[in-house]
Amino acid sequence: MIMHLKNGLLLVVLLLFTTLAFGQMNEQEQARLKAYSAELAARSARDQATLEATAHRLNIPLTKVVGDRLLTLTAIDKGVPEYSASYNVVSQQTASADQVKMGGTLSLNLTGVGVRLGVWEAFDANSNANVRTSHDEFDGRATSIDGGGFSNHATHVAGTMIAAGVDPLAQGFAMAADLDCYDISSDLSEMATAAAAADPIVASNHSYGSVVGWDFDNTTMMWQYLGPGGSTEDWRFGAYTSATQDWDQTAFNATHLLIVKSAGNDRGDGPGPPGPGMAELDGGADGFDCIPTYGNAKNILTVGASRPNTFGNYTNPADVIITSFSGWGPTDDGRVKPDIVADGSQLYSSRAAADDDYGFSSGTSMSSPSVTGGTGLLYEHWNTVLGGTPRAATMKALLLESADEAGPSDGPDYTFDWGLMNVADAAQLITVEGYQGCDQYYEGSLGDDETYSFTVSSTGDQPLKFTLVWHDPASGNTNGGTLNPATSNLVNDLDLRVTHNGTTFMPWRLDPANTGNAATRGNNFRDNVEQVLILPPDAGTYTVTIDAPATVSNGPQTFSLWWLGTTATDDEVLVNNITFPAGTSETYAANLRVLFADGPAPGTVTINPGAAVEGFGGEEVRLRPGFHAQAGCHFLGRIMAGGGCGEFTGDMKRDNYPGLGPAMTAAAPSGPAANVEAKLSTVPAPTLPLTLAPNPTTDQLTVSYRLEAEASVRVLVYNQFGQLMTPVAPAQVLAAGPHKTRLDCSNWPAGLYHLVLQTGQDNQRQAFVVTR
Repeated sequence: MIMHLKNGLLLVVLLLFTTLAFGQMNEQEQARLKAYSAELAARSARDQATLEATAHRLNIPLTKVVGDRLLTLTAIDKGVPEYSASYNVVSQQTASADQVKMGGTLSLNLTGVGVRLGVWEAFDANSNANVRTSHDEFDGRATSIDGGGFSNHATHVAGTMIAAGVDPLAQGFAMAADLDCYDISSDLSEMATAAAAADPIVASNHSYGSVVGWDFDNTTMMWQYLGPGGSTEDWRFGAYTSATQDWDQTAFNATHLLIVKSAGNDRGDGPGPPGPGMAELDGGADGFDCIPTYGNAKNILTVGASRPNTFGNYTNPADVIITSFSGWGPTDDGRVKPDIVADGSQLYSSRAAADDDYGFSSGTSMSSPSVTGGTGLLYEHWNTVLGGTPRAATMKALLLESADEAGPSDGPDYTFDWGLMNVADAAQLITVEGYQGCDQYYEGSLGDDETYSFTVSSTGDQPLKFTLVWHDPASGNTNGGTLNPATSNLVNDLDLRVTHNGTTFMPWRLDPANTGNAATRGNNFRDNVEQVLILPPDAGTYTVTIDAPATVSNGPQTFSLWWLGTTATDDEVLVNNITFPAGTSETYAANLRVLFADGPAPGTVTINPGAAVEGFGGEEVRLRPGFHAQAGCHFLGRIMAGGGCGEFTGDMKRDNYPGLGPAMTAAAPSGPAANVEAKLSTVPAPTLPLTLAPNPTTDQLTVSYRLEAEASVRVLVYNQFGQLMTPVAPAQVLAAGPHKTRLDCSNWPAGLYHLVLQTGQDNQRQAFVVTR
């Protein structure tokens, strides 16, 4: 596979992937970011002084308490004050993160260890915005940077991100990650400083936003309208303001910091059907266009809230249901916002009253830290498999590429955005990228009128999907009070195209004039995210092209591209004259064949005890006499279409597009044998159906299954919240034949449970019910 630039240079793909894939922020970028942080801090001080003087002159309070929130004055526009505050909260782990955590079906055992995250929080009614870092759930991993009193909201958000699971039902996503905790004051300059530090944060969470439109005062028990007098719709919904511009500029400069923000809970707010002269409910009659100010920034990840879909029970897009409050797009210029959704309904997490205090909350404030914590797991996996830290745009592209389809039609929409976060599929893409011979992403840059192109191949058995993301320069078209201007805020319009046999496949695009319509395919001139989906694809070669505009502002323009469904980059891979020591883990993939010890004489391959080597060939995995797999090693040879690069061992992507039907089914292995395994290697799956009896049960459960060969087996049970009920003990090596395992459920609460039978890389899952 060769990549081409328009100026005639030919760049070999291996060289490009090696030199660009693992880049970190360089010294020049760090210096620039530190200077930007200092500039922001100085400007913030000047702006705050001006704001306070103006507020004093107009007799506008700098803060005011509304219910359990402290509203902080952030701007005055034409005499109308704008306040910021935390959003009401909650979320449950419905993003398939259970599959990558301890005991998960992918056997990755991710915890977020070694990953540093950040959280910024608005003040509550008592002027508190600090995480209770002494809480049992944080065990010294949460550090207060700004200090101050403890906030329930902040502590709940932090628990969603990193709680250890002292109370198993309150365990966070990245339960071993570190967390730096700040209040909302000087958030942008602090973010830039933290991103440029020697031990930088890689993702930050912001579950707060502008309070605009209708807002309910829990003290007076009345609705109040905060929009301009005489208006029926607050212009700040969907707007690209100067604050939005600042968030975009910060993200543009902090190239390796993923900024995650809640979309807000404004949709439907207001005192019932509007009467004559009254402002409409936030979002209007159809619910669209209700994300305020900096939630509309191009370069951040804005998160909406769906209802729970626990334990990976995703079978089709209709399983994802939006909450009644989650903010919907579009932005005024028609961009897709939010970017992604996660569960935001009734999350149980830590609270601030005591070190063992817990409670429930709901809102996009909880779906946002679910996404931030989920990325903590992915950053850990990235560092283990690929090394280093990806660009923020690369992580954003990965999350959108791997998201589960949601909504009534294929493609994005202004409700579910690019889909429901799927941590397991994102982790699988990282895993496959780590195979020798599988390429799944690229980080590059383009100057004026440049083109970047390369070719990929497909067997036709999996969908082809390409997601392009770039951090665009901040727009100069800021809005100061105009209702719904359509002026574009995209600065550098990159174009993604995929061609095959004379047919060009275009990216998705939405029509902001018809917000409820399905996405169509065509030239997307609004978003700095472009995605091409081909299903079902024809087998053959596809050319992927990214074009830059004639003039690139603040160039060169960096970009990140992920893809799935392609075959291995080479037809044949030779593994020869090499010894794999203990601790080595390597997977080789080839479109046709992987050859071990197959060439020139004498030719040897030795896999020492404690090493793991796998070979995935589209047609053949060949072992020659110089091949030595020693006792205690792991070796697996498998025939997989296209070398397995387009295949997933998790929950796949075929469930995203039920209309595709049988064409989505993976091809049966070809050749005389599907698996070639060394002695004592990975184990086969059960050959007879897994059965659980009695089901429902009151006390004892019998698990029955059959193995076709000697296998290493482990039985795990999870409750409906995805919490492990059985200890993670060493796997048992069992002989071929029928087996039964009996579980004591007599002390378990009544409810739904899920049993996972792990046999090497293969897993079977089945639900059962305990009654009382």
